Amino acid sequence: MTWDISGVDSMPEFLQVGFLALYNTINEMGYDTLIAQGKNIIPILAKVWGELSEAFFVEAEWNHINYKPTLEDYLDNAWLSVSGVVILTHGYFLMNQDLKKDINESSLRKFNDLFKWSSMIFRLYNDLATSSDEMDRGKSVNAISCYMHEHDVSEEVASEYIKTLIDKAWMKMIKARVLCAEEFANDPFIDMAINLARISHCIYQYGDGYGSPDERVKDRVLSVIFEPIRGKEH
Repeated sequence: MTWDISGVDSMPEFLQVGFLALYNTINEMGYDTLIAQGKNIIPILAKVWGELSEAFFVEAEWNHINYKPTLEDYLDNAWLSVSGVVILTHGYFLMNQDLKKDINESSLRKFNDLFKWSSMIFRLYNDLATSSDEMDRGKSVNAISCYMHEHDVSEEVASEYIKTLIDKAWMKMIKARVLCAEEFANDPFIDMAINLARISHCIYQYGDGYGSPDERVKDRVLSVIFEPIRGKEH
């Protein structure tokens, strides 16, 4: 992915619309941050969007040729394709901007493990909840299907194994959180990364709460966003 508006004419129309929307949105966010902090974050945001696009392309190619990678190879790409890094990078720069006077790409490296394991949990919960429907729709590459193919086991066995990976990922993320908190105790970004994993569990706890939410998921959204918190009546 090239962050160059001059290349838009060579794209199909449907890509032109999507790229222009993304290009304008990121540049607007970069402009606002430049005014507020005196820092140009556009190259960093463009980089993570480029990495996300490349991860999407890898999965699309696998599906196109009906190739099933090993679970390890799949997860090496899938923790990026789930978009957690993009979400957290935007959050890092946009929350509590007054605390980020020295922001740059190297500022993010100290949180690498938080990025990775929060995103990995996001990916594994997503695949655990959506794999059956995805396979029915012809999407053959996810953590469940890769483990089934690699070890010649049933979907149920594969799902149980993925649950063990989720437990291990939580432990690695907690370790990363402790290490980060020792050096950056007052940085609210640490909790943001943890909360991404938590909300992933919440959304996919009863199935695909994003693509086809059931009443339980809808009730949670309503209770958090729309229904007032009532105090005790005296």
